[in-house]
Amino acid sequence: PPIAVVESPEILVDLGFNQAIVSWNAHTPPGSYIQVYLSAKVESKYTPWYRMGLWNRDGRPQPRTSFKGQADEWARVDTDILVLKKAAQAIKVRIELATSDGVTYPTLRFIAVCVTDTSKPRPQVSPCKSAWGRELDVPELSQLSVEGGRGWCSPTSVAMVLSYWAKKLNRPELAVGITEVAQGVFDKAWNGTGNWTFNTAFAGEFPGIRAFVTRFGSVAEIERKILEGIPVVVSVNYNKLNRRKTDAPMGHLMVVRGFTRSGNVIFNDPWARLDKGQKVRKIFKREVFERAWLKNTGSYGTVYIVMPERDEIQVSSS
Repeated sequence: PPIAVVESPEILVDLGFNQAIVSWNAHTPPGSYIQVYLSAKVESKYTPWYRMGLWNRDGRPQPRTSFKGQADEWARVDTDILVLKKAAQAIKVRIELATSDGVTYPTLRFIAVCVTDTSKPRPQVSPCKSAWGRELDVPELSQLSVEGGRGWCSPTSVAMVLSYWAKKLNRPELAVGITEVAQGVFDKAWNGTGNWTFNTAFAGEFPGIRAFVTRFGSVAEIERKILEGIPVVVSVNYNKLNRRKTDAPMGHLMVVRGFTRSGNVIFNDPWARLDKGQKVRKIFKREVFERAWLKNTGSYGTVYIVMPERDEIQVSSS
């Protein structure tokens, strides 16, 4: 049984939503873990609690995992997303803190919930042109440079932004490298490293770091983060981004590091064959990126934000 339970008050969403993603930052030393649940209010009644993950930093003794096979008349769980069959008007979060050895306890520092109505079009938003010509010095890492890395775009992107903050904050312990992130985000049920909320939870295990998954409605929101000195990890359809003949789903995570003077997007793309002279730093046309990111049913504008807790931000961008 859990040693403590944290349950949020009802979070009202006036406009309604049909998808929800919960993020958390915790400290889970070996021998401790947390379990995260969501429940949504549909037609004035709450759904059952859905298990959104068992999390611990080291994946032992309880394996870190999402939970398959959760589907009923109200919703289903797609790894890290609660997908509702009808629009919901409110949501609640429940987090159970647990110990497996009786002496080690987790600490919960932060919870965030992102809700989306995927049936509504995104409004047109003017670009934030003051970010054009700005670029952050995000270290370049390739997932193809490490053994087993072909499926590791997400942990490689997280490793890049953590390495950026390691330099900016003079905290070398943040530069953990690709393999350590991949091992620390592996989801047993999903059998891979692409669980969005596990990736941000890994970054959020570091003291003073705030990390969460959210969805932006425009490129302008990324531009504002770049102006603040915060690189943004984005989830895209790689087929659409590369304008291939197929639009078939092909999820890929990359880091936005800045914008050209004409407003095109500068990325660190972890899918780079360094041995063949390919570069991690790439530029894509703004409208092509918008289609691959915002107008992509696998993403709907999904981003990871990894940054210092607010009172620690003292960053200037070049």
